[in-house]
Amino acid sequence: MAHLTFHQRVVISVMQRDGKKQKEIAEAIEVSPSTVSRELARNHITGKHYHPLHAERRANFLKKRPSVISKLEDPELFEVVSEKLALNWSPEQISGYLKAAMLLNLWPRKRHGYQAPASLFK
Repeated sequence: MAHLTFHQRVVISVMQRDGKKQKEIAEAIEVSPSTVSRELARNHITGKHYHPLHAERRANFLKKRPSVISKLEDPELFEVVSEKLALNWSPEQISGYLKAAMLLNLWPRKRHGYQAPASLFK
């Protein structure tokens, strides 16, 4: 996934104000029309036009924000997940196992936390 540059955001803003269609804007900045659509949806200010500086600041803020990635830093949890993966368990099965273990107090919730299936492979 390519990220838009500030220049591309300015082009989006100018072309949108000129009444150009999203497809035309996408062709001008050489991205998919869906990229332009998402950019406009995410970064317009209600009732106003798209503002490239606002969009750039938001993108930079989100880039710097730490993302929530798998909590497999705990060696014990990593070992359990690794064992289950070696047994060809799916992420959903591992997640369900950990959730059930926490409910039965077999797995300390405070120390490890629940692992969502998608986070097991990140």
